[in-house]
Amino acid sequence: MLYGDISSFQPMEIYVDDEAKLTLHGLVQHYIKLSELEKNRKLNDLLDALDFNQVVIFVKSVTRAAELNKLLVECNFPSICIHSGMSQEERLTRYKSFKEGHKRILVATDLVGRGIDIERVNIVINYDMPDSADTYLHRVGRAGRFGTKGLAITFVSSASDSDVLNQVQERFEVDIKELPEQIDTSTYRASQQAACYFTSEALVHLTEIICRPKENPRSIIQIPATVSGDGMAFIIAQDDKPSPPDSYGSYIGLMDPSTEGFFRQLAVEFDTYKNPRDIDKNHIAIDTIDVEHPVAVRSLNDVGIDLKSGRNIRIKIEYDGLKKILQVHVAYANEPMVSFLKHKIAMEDTVPQQAYVGFTGSTGHISETHQILDWNFTLYALPEDSLNQGIGGSKPTTVLHILIPTLVVLALAAILILAAARRRRKARREGWKDIEKLAKNAANAPKFFTYKQLEKATRGFSKENLLGIGGFGSVYKGVLPDSTIAVKKINATSSQGEKEYLAEICTIGRLRHKNLVQLLGWCHDRKQLLLVYEYMPNGSLDRYIGKEFLNWETRFKILSGLASVLLYLHEECDNLVVHRDVKPNNVMLDTNYNAHLGDFGLARLLGDDAFVTTMVAGTIGYLAPEVSYTGRATPESDVYSFGMVVLEVVCGRRSRGVMEEFSLVDAVWSLHEKGALLSSVDQALRGRCDEEQVRRSLVVGLACLNPNQMERPKMRKVVQVFLNGDEPLMEVPLARPTEVCLSLPSSSAELGCFRVSGGGSPDEITIQYDGCYTK
Repeated sequence: MLYGDISSFQPMEIYVDDEAKLTLHGLVQHYIKLSELEKNRKLNDLLDALDFNQVVIFVKSVTRAAELNKLLVECNFPSICIHSGMSQEERLTRYKSFKEGHKRILVATDLVGRGIDIERVNIVINYDMPDSADTYLHRVGRAGRFGTKGLAITFVSSASDSDVLNQVQERFEVDIKELPEQIDTSTYRASQQAACYFTSEALVHLTEIICRPKENPRSIIQIPATVSGDGMAFIIAQDDKPSPPDSYGSYIGLMDPSTEGFFRQLAVEFDTYKNPRDIDKNHIAIDTIDVEHPVAVRSLNDVGIDLKSGRNIRIKIEYDGLKKILQVHVAYANEPMVSFLKHKIAMEDTVPQQAYVGFTGSTGHISETHQILDWNFTLYALPEDSLNQGIGGSKPTTVLHILIPTLVVLALAAILILAAARRRRKARREGWKDIEKLAKNAANAPKFFTYKQLEKATRGFSKENLLGIGGFGSVYKGVLPDSTIAVKKINATSSQGEKEYLAEICTIGRLRHKNLVQLLGWCHDRKQLLLVYEYMPNGSLDRYIGKEFLNWETRFKILSGLASVLLYLHEECDNLVVHRDVKPNNVMLDTNYNAHLGDFGLARLLGDDAFVTTMVAGTIGYLAPEVSYTGRATPESDVYSFGMVVLEVVCGRRSRGVMEEFSLVDAVWSLHEKGALLSSVDQALRGRCDEEQVRRSLVVGLACLNPNQMERPKMRKVVQVFLNGDEPLMEVPLARPTEVCLSLPSSSAELGCFRVSGGGSPDEITIQYDGCYTK
């Protein structure tokens, strides 16, 4: 379950004298050691990761405040700044905008920031270290007021910064620890007031209906989409313990038979299964001590809303502590909210003074997946004079002495999607779920970007920013405040688009090598699939072959880097990876013309098997001949593609394909037979290169292009030849081999030999079965 903590209100006083101690209620303090150049990136990461009501960021100078605020606004953060360089009128106007919640981030200098005292500020970030311990206390005192849990984060970038931090810890006897990589951002504290008001808006995601019979718990059987169960609930609970063990099915994780009637809690349930006492299988109910006898219930059929419709549904829960009215509003997304269910309830008699806010859900034999896509939890206090008024002007009652949570915007967004959609739509949703799960669980998981961020970075995916168009998407140049990126926008009409998208996230997300294109982030928003890479200023290798001159040293560096990364993929990473589309278009060049292999849209992670069988995929001309017959990609087929790249780079011309007359492969083999291999070298290099190194590279290329996959070298041998001029070369026959040896799937045929001519067109096929030849 996901919970937000509600604790009692405790007023605070902030003071500084010789005996002062930092005793701010609920304040958590951390520091981050980093350089000045790293501050902007770290601030961006923090604001993306933290759940906050309002944030104050303190800086030292007017110039720094203006520059930082401009950067935050460019990154689409709701930021505003105040500093001493502004007129008093302008500062007050901006301060009012922040105080009223129109802006959630305030950048301030110390002089004007001392007046900030906003109850919704729960985080203070010291972008610049204050000059003294006193100033530090004045700054962090802005977080954690009115009983809310506060977080103070300080950037430490110099020795003097460390000295001030040490003074703070010694003077106020506090332990300020380094910020961990993972911090808990889901907990909130709310002040309990005698009268309270809270709202909550929600979207939930329910998918994949399956049946798990008791006789065989491991079996999973699909059943009709008309069956579903059981639902989920928004809950204010007395503690943060897990749901009771028998709270499955109709109990929706709230309670079970042994605890029914003993819990002090309030729940609003969204029920998708009709149990004996339920009115139907599409209703909302308010539960307290008993789920079988809700205090209020109504069918969603009354307002034409179906929890299983597959449409986005917004739900808003609102409680007025003065009137003691709990109200539920509901609507499909982008439609006006309607008041759906209203019930009078005394919160002080229902939930304890200290409680937890969150969600529960359950399934029975029939299952559905619940997903909370967004949850924003904000708290406000009611005016003091409202606490002295009874309902309708009556005298104060005992409720005025009980602290009630004052919750204001609980924004819950979700999709209630049950597997009532067609099989194609279901498969599509499963693909989304896989993408999210695998991307988040991958080691060094790339960052998630919003579509709005990438749209702005690429200037609306303009033609001016278009870098190129691939088989299933276009690549655009993008500019972020701190870096330049390349954004691949997957073609929505590509039948393979989502599969290739998933392959790139899952494959590149766990790979790390200096010659791989780094995947920085990803996005699936507004039904768009996008990948974010580091930008390669010199483009792809294909633009240089036969067009722009590269000296031999640069070409050899490119080939060595490409060989190194293929060795990593084939032998050195955790799982064998077959790229399946090695070609110059997918070799990117950085500022120093180092090779970076990219475009993993066809790549596959392999386990114990040494090949992957799928539809024939790749680029004609770079595909190994055996792949055309078997559809199996192997490390050896990557080696063949690498050999083709070697010939193109050394000879300075693109291949016309092995099936074409006068193809590059035929030409180089022919010159090799005549003992004139160096005659194939790019004329622009003649007399300007190490001829022995060039000759050895051509031999490597021909060895990799052997039609017999069993005779091709391993990438480790290729790397050794490139790195060591004394390493013995692999043997290459004088004439081009004409056999393609295949591993056939039949249990009775271990090897098949195809007699080929013209580099890949079979004129005689010979298949060996159990030692006998059949023609």
